[in-house]
Amino acid sequence: MVGKVAVIVVVILLLGGLRNCAMSNTTTQPGDSNNQETATENAAPAQESPLPQVTVSEYKGQEGLIAYKELEAKGYTVDAEFEDETLTSANGSASDVFDPLDPQSQDDRLSVDSFVVSDIIQNGNTLKLIISSQTPATDDEVVAAFRDYLNERASSGVVIAKAVSDITFSDGVVRVTFDPALVGIDRDTFSSISPFQNLAEFVGTPIAFDDDLGKRIRPLVGSVETVFVDGTSAGTLTAQEIYKMGTGKDL
Repeated sequence: MVGKVAVIVVVILLLGGLRNCAMSNTTTQPGDSNNQETATENAAPAQESPLPQVTVSEYKGQEGLIAYKELEAKGYTVDAEFEDETLTSANGSASDVFDPLDPQSQDDRLSVDSFVVSDIIQNGNTLKLIISSQTPATDDEVVAAFRDYLNERASSGVVIAKAVSDITFSDGVVRVTFDPALVGIDRDTFSSISPFQNLAEFVGTPIAFDDDLGKRIRPLVGSVETVFVDGTSAGTLTAQEIYKMGTGKDL
């Protein structure tokens, strides 16, 4: 009987020891929370993802407002400065001028259309736009640009270009009139040989790209309207739509 009691006592003592050991292993040691906080504080800050290198030539000569807002939308930190200190004295920084303006507003664009990008300095994701001033294009320049393009197409044998009878520009609208009779055909024949359901696609080429001409005259043009000589519409497109078709980019 004494032997059995001794065995029971030993078993109880062993179970108690195992229980105490388990508890000690789950007990939080002094300083653990401080160590965790220190590790968190010393963790390296998250790195900013690098953005692509900007191709300066794509933006040189472009409206400063458009370039400024476009690059901001792409995630760059953008600052704009006038190249001429007299412009800074008169207007403040170029950033101050551009910040409150809406590039989708024709009035806002026209208010600063003489300010164009002359250079871009990039440091990682930060850009500095150097803004210079140029004499804005005139209405006559806009008409001449469209006339020169259509004359060149006509001299190359494009029949629909030979049918242009008039080009006007007023209130931001380029209006091109077609008269099929000028090339000895009727309206139905003209439409059958034209590859364009909307003739503004054809006429709008001068403002469709990021070349020097497009950058210069596009700020003045809100839309391109084409009509037949009797006033029937042959199609209309906004400058934004034409630019999107030509470059694949939003204006």
